[in-house]
Amino acid sequence: MNSDYKVRLIVLSHGSFAKGLVETSMMLFGQTGRNNVYPICLGPEENTDEYLKRVTEKLEDPERTLVLIDIYGGSPFNTVVKLSREKKIYALAGINVPLMLEILVRRETMSAREILEEVTQLAEGSIVNVTNVIEERLKKQGE
Repeated sequence: MNSDYKVRLIVLSHGSFAKGLVETSMMLFGQTGRNNVYPICLGPEENTDEYLKRVTEKLEDPERTLVLIDIYGGSPFNTVVKLSREKKIYALAGINVPLMLEILVRRETMSAREILEEVTQLAEGSIVNVTNVIEERLKKQGE
């Protein structure tokens, strides 16, 4: 593991979302953040046993790994639930670009558990009702 990072990241998703999330994050964060970030995409024809095997291969140090999942309750999520019966896994469901960037910054100095706790608190601020923002701005312009 790169000594610059305390935490490895595994990003799990349906389709190519995990790969796209990592690529987008690297555009914004910089390529140096790519070290020890592993997107694992579940293909439409792939069975969950194959997917479980691929995830297990990357989960070599669970204490120093944070698993980021596209949605709560889907097959990637259920894969983590299966693996958690054997070992403690730090995981977050509902990952998005703003949260990914926050995680990339924090993994240099924080543990997987610390990141998970802190980023969960930030999650609400990672989405914005743009319609309300625009309406408020238009209202202020009209005053």
